[in-house]
Amino acid sequence: MSEIFLLPGEFYFGDQHKKIKTLLGSCVAITMWNKRLKIGGMCHFKLPRRHVDSKTRLDGSYGDESMLLFMKSLSQYGLRPANMVVGVFGAGDMFLSLSENNDKSIGKQNIRLAFQLLDKLGFGITHESLGGYVSRRIALDIETGVVKVQSLDIEQQKWL
Repeated sequence: MSEIFLLPGEFYFGDQHKKIKTLLGSCVAITMWNKRLKIGGMCHFKLPRRHVDSKTRLDGSYGDESMLLFMKSLSQYGLRPANMVVGVFGAGDMFLSLSENNDKSIGKQNIRLAFQLLDKLGFGITHESLGGYVSRRIALDIETGVVKVQSLDIEQQKWL
């Protein structure tokens, strides 16, 4: 089985012989998996949406465009949102002093956008691990659909 590591702004959707991993701070990863076809994917977006209208290709750095990438991928396989097992992860507040009671933090904006778009497009959310003062490692095994989440409290992180 090969592994794919997604960097911020990257997207992957494909077959069962892959494990997709990423590391999140305030970014959000959305995972999708289909049990029957054993296919799935993950996005790792940094910001909810672009602030300028762009006619260029879709960019996985933005949540709204990541959802469009998912919809294109589902269409290629003849799948609908109801056919998918969906998880939403990340959006940690990485800077305690900047995020106290801040409802406008990037992480909170990313969470709101993810839930709004998933609901609007008809996806149900099966797994979630969001917010808090943690970074997260996420791994999706496309063969089994298992998503592993490892959290690290930012107050406990040590710098060498």
